[in-house]
Amino acid sequence: MCNYKTWFHKNDVGYVVQCTTCGRMQVAFNIIVINLTESDFTGFRQSISETFQLYKDTVNENVKCIMISTPFSGLSFFLTITELKEFTYMLEAADNEMKVHQFIEAFNKSSL
Repeated sequence: MCNYKTWFHKNDVGYVVQCTTCGRMQVAFNIIVINLTESDFTGFRQSISETFQLYKDTVNENVKCIMISTPFSGLSFFLTITELKEFTYMLEAADNEMKVHQFIEAFNKSSL
C-alpha cells in the first residue's frame, strides 16, 4: 500500500505526490491524473517548462491552442497559456520541494 509525501497541493490546480515506499509519483492537474517514476517526472517537468518558455509570449492566453504530448500513447494535454503557466508552476514548485527535502536529508546524514 502506498504512503504519499505531498510535494505540492492546491485545490483549484492539482497536486504532486510521491509514494514513500515505491518512489512513484502521481501528478494531478485539472481532470488528469498520471503516474510517473521519479526520473520520468523530471523529464516531464522539463518538457512542460520548455513548452511554457516557447509559448509564453506568443499565444492568446484564453485560447486552448497548446498541445503537449505525455509519456502515454494517445494522451496529450490541450491547454491555454494560463493553464500551462499554472501547470509549470505546480511542477516546478513540487520539484523545488523535493530538492529542499533531499538537501536537508543529505545535511542531516552528513552531520551524524
